[in-house]
Amino acid sequence: MNKNVMSEFKRLHYELWNWLSEDPLREIDCWPEWEEVNKKYGRITNCCFACAVFCKCSRCPLSKEMGGIHKCNLFYLFEGLKRILYVKLHQNFDEDDQSTILITKDYIDNLKTEVKLLALQIRDCWK
Repeated sequence: MNKNVMSEFKRLHYELWNWLSEDPLREIDCWPEWEEVNKKYGRITNCCFACAVFCKCSRCPLSKEMGGIHKCNLFYLFEGLKRILYVKLHQNFDEDDQSTILITKDYIDNLKTEVKLLALQIRDCWK
């Protein structure tokens, strides 16, 4: 792969995961830049710029940076945390039980923080 394209994919990887970290409920395929990226480079494998460059998990810098945990596994963890957050945000709370509401809001805030931190960790893996 051309070094300029690889450098561009690193930059796009950073921008994508930075964008995802800004709102824990954002979906990777809703990134506003996809349309332009797809026009220029075609569809990106797994919505992952590292996959598009390296094609094999064993050569992926994200896999090596994360202590052998491939980015796809981190992505699934990221998506799983977002699903839990979504469910918790849409639960019906018992308005009479203030302690439950406070605990649940704290739990949701903690989940949002974990989703953001994981997105930032993935963002910073490939430099």
